[in-house]
Amino acid sequence: MAGSTDRLAAIVLHGLEGPLRTKGTDDSFNAAMPGLAANRDLQDQDIAAILTYVRNAFSLVPHNFEAEQIKKMRTRNPSGGVYTLQQLEKEFGK
Repeated sequence: MAGSTDRLAAIVLHGLEGPLRTKGTDDSFNAAMPGLAANRDLQDQDIAAILTYVRNAFSLVPHNFEAEQIKKMRTRNPSGGVYTLQQLEKEFGK
């Protein structure tokens, strides 16, 4: 939760699928999480508010997301495809 704010926004907007490592161990979780980008009921400000709450509730590194950051992240993945862990690491680092 304390990592890149753009990475967190990308996951929430576009989704995540495939095996994931938990806390750096070999334990894995393999399921798909759909993104919220296609949800027409949620505006950029709504998603920013959700991310601000989650980040500040579960991290020691607070951050206030803004609608502009969400808008920027929508255009960063114009295909709207779901990310895999490998794609996230390539684009945002570990």
